[in-house]
Amino acid sequence: MRFSIALILLLATSVREEIQYVDGFSISSSTSIDFRRRNSSVHQLRSSSDVDNEVVAIDDDADDCGCGDTTGDRTTTIFSGKPSNTAKTLNPRQAIRNGSIYNLYGEEVTMDKILVRNNNSNNNNNNVSIVVFLRSLGWPLCQEFILQWSKRKDELDNNKLGSTQLIFVSIGTPETGLKLVDHLNIPNLIDYLYVDPTTTLYNSLQLNKGIKETFFSPSTSFAFLKRFTKPDGMKELNEILPKWNKASYMVPKPDQAFNQGATFVFDGEKTIFAHYDESTGAHSDIQQVIDLTKDRLNLDA
Repeated sequence: MRFSIALILLLATSVREEIQYVDGFSISSSTSIDFRRRNSSVHQLRSSSDVDNEVVAIDDDADDCGCGDTTGDRTTTIFSGKPSNTAKTLNPRQAIRNGSIYNLYGEEVTMDKILVRNNNSNNNNNNVSIVVFLRSLGWPLCQEFILQWSKRKDELDNNKLGSTQLIFVSIGTPETGLKLVDHLNIPNLIDYLYVDPTTTLYNSLQLNKGIKETFFSPSTSFAFLKRFTKPDGMKELNEILPKWNKASYMVPKPDQAFNQGATFVFDGEKTIFAHYDESTGAHSDIQQVIDLTKDRLNLDA
């Protein structure tokens, strides 16, 4: 009980701190699937030659949003979490193509340049990238998610079918990003963490935002329940919280405290997977994303 109260206080205190203003850095056919709402069953992601090499989700609640891929080849976008109807009409890869963000050296870049550069560095024809959008650099659940993903990075880098690029984008500034890199002490994090001080890409992708999503959504409770009941489900958060008081950074503008995150899998110009966080802490399932990525690499092999 005391731990639950502490978590509620953590949510309230952190968001209250985030909404204080600080001077920031100058600045397809589709299948819908909600993993959270179907916790009682296992959602397998597969690629199969008997469905014309499309990547599909096995789920009887699947919904075709009608936002078709125009290339006419094997592309199905799996939507997860809670994308809005507007979000489901987007091609996320195209939506973020030219939006400007920053690396932690303060250099302005576009996602298109980041993905093209990284894809060209591969020794094979694999163009698969995982792009994770975070609520903020100072939010403990985002720091937890960074830590969880970083522990799987070797698996992404050393897959026998080819490496998969992992990229983080967070609301924040390069200066704050550098502080977080030092704080978390994750090897090479500076090379794949980017910041979006003006939420340019968040707006382009129509990511969820609001007071309800930040404070009052039941999906946040389910996300914590999953942490409590899963073996080692609290491991990374327990690593983050004891030292979080030294890394509770604020977002550049008050209303950015209510933005939510997302996870995308891109294969070149195609969007393979799009998870829109329904609320605070309702992140994509890392293992499911990695499994889907491996399936895609099998298609590309």
